Amino acid sequence: MNSIVGRPYNQANLDGHYDVIVIGSGIGGLTAAALLAKEGGKKVLVLESHYTAGGYTHSYERKGYEWDVGVHYVGWVNNPDHPASRVFRRIAGENLQWAHQGTIYDTFAFQDDVYQLAAGEEAYIEKLCEYFPSDKDGIRKFSHLAREIEKEFPYNFATQILPPWLARPLAPLLRNKFRAWAAKSTKEVVSQLTNNQRLAAVLTGQWNNYGLPPSRSSFAMHAVVAAHYRDGGNYPVGGASSIARNIIPTIENAGGQVLTSAHVDKIIVRANAAVGIRLKNGDEVLGDVIVSGAGVRNTFCHLLEKEDFPFASAKAKLAQIKPSACAVQLMIGLKQSSSELNLSKSNFWIFPSYDHDLNYQLSMESPEPCFSTLFASFPSAKDPAWGTRYPDRSSAMVVAFLPYDLFTPWESTKWRRRGVEYEDFKARLTEKMLEGFFPYFPELRGKIDYVELGTPLSTAHFSQHLHGEAYGLEHTPQRFSQDWISEQAMVKNLFLTGQDTCVCGVVGALFAGAFTAVRILGIKEGRNIIADVAPWRF
Repeated sequence: MNSIVGRPYNQANLDGHYDVIVIGSGIGGLTAAALLAKEGGKKVLVLESHYTAGGYTHSYERKGYEWDVGVHYVGWVNNPDHPASRVFRRIAGENLQWAHQGTIYDTFAFQDDVYQLAAGEEAYIEKLCEYFPSDKDGIRKFSHLAREIEKEFPYNFATQILPPWLARPLAPLLRNKFRAWAAKSTKEVVSQLTNNQRLAAVLTGQWNNYGLPPSRSSFAMHAVVAAHYRDGGNYPVGGASSIARNIIPTIENAGGQVLTSAHVDKIIVRANAAVGIRLKNGDEVLGDVIVSGAGVRNTFCHLLEKEDFPFASAKAKLAQIKPSACAVQLMIGLKQSSSELNLSKSNFWIFPSYDHDLNYQLSMESPEPCFSTLFASFPSAKDPAWGTRYPDRSSAMVVAFLPYDLFTPWESTKWRRRGVEYEDFKARLTEKMLEGFFPYFPELRGKIDYVELGTPLSTAHFSQHLHGEAYGLEHTPQRFSQDWISEQAMVKNLFLTGQDTCVCGVVGALFAGAFTAVRILGIKEGRNIIADVAPWRF
């Protein structure tokens, strides 16, 4: 199956004017577009700079193999009444299906010590108590606290679907509990639950899902991630590209289009109102409303002209939050089926020690590549439809965070033409990542048919994020106190969406798209969306 989704811009016939133009086809942009089309009857044009739609939910295909680039596992969608499932059904119908990973969804390895996270709250607690029988109280407290914060999570963002006159007086009441936990670091809270450093490392091992170690991350973010996966992980049947493939018809049914290889250069602003976009080729397209899913930093620093909005104010606010971490991704093709190789559906996390903060510090400060974590995943084992597309083959991925500074010598070069030194550097990185991977999967030595390394430079090229950041803005305690980050931008008729306006991840961006659609449609037209994401459904 071809993993490319969407229609190339140069093959499309454009109308002169659209109700809504969405910049970026990540899950936030696609969700907003589909909901505006379905609930509001809007004619929406989605423009994507990459050659395929989906943003970080797209699939990557090479040499007869396929890999996801960001959809390693998704929580909550195995519950049909959860808001995430309800929104996905609204925008993609019943065609988008999810396969559960099974009992064990994450496996942590600290050298010779291995720990498994089990699906289901009681199973999760019981499994950890087997490893740490003297710490049952701390384990149970952590699990229950994560659930408590999960329930407060939607209230924190509820103000984004209310009209401003109502949101302002209700904001403190709705947000206070979540923000009290958000203001604390993950390390601060977990250290109060247990003084067992090994248990603390296991409880915080999922920090790579948002890119900050325990001492630097918001505990509310970590708690939501832990609760998000507590009932297990899920993978889209048919691969990651099936997400965008099943959403796009909803947009097209209302007369809209999703066009790829369409690089938006600027948002056109007249009389302090967004009225359209200008592409890099000079084409201009007008619309009543513009939605940017390109990220807060990209939107304010690159897509808007400085004279068209309060640039100095936006720049000062952005200075308070840094871009998130960037990653290298090693795509591996194996010329045998997942069953023949006995590949696991569980993700496998490899940590050099129990000290996540020290591991992260070393990886960010070392002049030579040094990995704080290696994340191994087997897309072919998770997808029950893989064998129909790629019989007798399987795929693996190994992901690691590295500082962007290691790649700056080549940032002015062009994709696929970065030179011999760059290719040599990639080859050394590949070898080092395999050295960390093979001790835990020795049976795969000699089975690799194809391997390719993607770097932050490739991410920056395709996503337009300047430093190839994977999670938008950092999820620090300070992030959640920034009330200016919301769907409503500083320019009339310009709205924001995506993980920056909510939290990172597929479901975080999904909710952001829903919030943006409600903000544009209003409560009356957006009532079905509001019913889907109502806080009491969490």
